[in-house]
Amino acid sequence: MTDTPVRPTVAVLEHSAGVEPLVAALSAAGADAFSTTDPNQAAAASGLVLPGGADFDHAVAGLKRFKGERIVGQRLAGGRPLLAVGTGMHVLFDRAVRGRRETAGLGEWPGDVVEIDFAPGDYAVEPAAGSRLFADADTFAFDGPLAVQAFPLAEDDFIAYPKLTWADVNGQRVLAAVENGPLSAVAFNPADSGEAGLKVLRNWITQLPEPTHA
Repeated sequence: MTDTPVRPTVAVLEHSAGVEPLVAALSAAGADAFSTTDPNQAAAASGLVLPGGADFDHAVAGLKRFKGERIVGQRLAGGRPLLAVGTGMHVLFDRAVRGRRETAGLGEWPGDVVEIDFAPGDYAVEPAAGSRLFADADTFAFDGPLAVQAFPLAEDDFIAYPKLTWADVNGQRVLAAVENGPLSAVAFNPADSGEAGLKVLRNWITQLPEPTHA
């Protein structure tokens, strides 16, 4: 008798409303996905997802309300996979700058999130060499108007430099994704990107450790 494959558990940190489509997409892509605000559930899952769906200020406030900074830090310190999507990616940078208004992010990566001249639509990406997220997937629905246009992280001889995927969005070069060890992020919402979005989620899920059996 063949054992049924065990689906990896993926927790979506519900720091704001509207995560149901992302949970459904993760489930369709092969995960045992659920939303939570419980730090213990977020820590125990095979993978953790920081969703988009809120503007930058609300996303940062929501993460702080549920001790999201600590959860992110603990997972990354232990080499535990984390995927950030949409605004979830943006809050990992130093700050968002909109005119004279600035909001601090989590500071996992250096750089600013800025406003661009955005037009809604699907945009093609230029996958980084060796990318594991973008096998057989290259066009996605981006949200606006915030974007990252530079990644000012100094290279280090002893640490592998993150894999950076870029996109041309309405004539502007923007950062579409970062693959940085256990931390991956995409600037679009895979749940809004059809089959291409599901492929990215599948590619991430296949990298997750198998669930621990009781």
